[in-house]
Amino acid sequence: MKEGNERFVNGTPLKQDFRRQIAKTKGGQTPYATILSRLDSRVPPEIIFDQGIGDFFVGRVAGNAMYDISTGKVRFL
Repeated sequence: MKEGNERFVNGTPLKQDFRRQIAKTKGGQTPYATILSRLDSRVPPEIIFDQGIGDFFVGRVAGNAMYDISTGKVRFL
């Protein structure tokens, strides 16, 4: 992820073949990382870390708050 972010910052992203990635993930997901992100279209984790389709499982929340179902409380991140 760090190397991907360096590529993004430097403007040298990998060439992604999204059609191939979509076909590869049709049968299921095997993301290697989970990212909890704010609900903001200007900060797509897949792009800022220069990753492809299916590499991340991304959870987006509004207001940086996450509901903890085990305690029934809202936690602010």
